[in-house]
Amino acid sequence: MDIEKIKADYHLFVDVQMEKYLKKNKKTEFSSENEARLVIAKIIEAYNTTIAPEDKKLDNYTLKAKRAWFNSVNIDFGGLK
Repeated sequence: MDIEKIKADYHLFVDVQMEKYLKKNKKTEFSSENEARLVIAKIIEAYNTTIAPEDKKLDNYTLKAKRAWFNSVNIDFGGLK
């Protein structure tokens, strides 16, 4: 188990999902610290329930394939703004 590889994949997932959230809400940054905390908490929850259980898949994925998978995960942010 390569912890650096796991961390890199985790950070990539967070980055992809934050980009999706900001783009969807026509923003370039979070409006408040509270918004950032709530969004990141939802992203971490999604990672833990969707990606982590199937992390072995990532061993054989290219960066492009990882981005595509991570981008395909849709998170319900519950109307956060």
